[in-house]
Amino acid sequence: AKKCLQRRGEDRPTMKEMSIELEGLRKVTGISSSSQHEQDEKADHYSVPINSYEITPNSVSSCIMHPTYNPS
Repeated sequence: AKKCLQRRGEDRPTMKEMSIELEGLRKVTGISSSSQHEQDEKADHYSVPINSYEITPNSVSSCIMHPTYNPS
């Protein structure tokens, strides 16, 4: 996870590299990707209306979420 926080994009791992690393960790811990997916689906999530927030780029490395105006 620390590798993903590098400021320079060249220093961060690609999604494919992270996927390979996570799959290796799952094999070590004995969790298959299908059982992990089932556990993720059972997780408690808060429902948020899709159009309730708008993501606006603030800089190259971060975003700010602003509430959108919904007259209805």
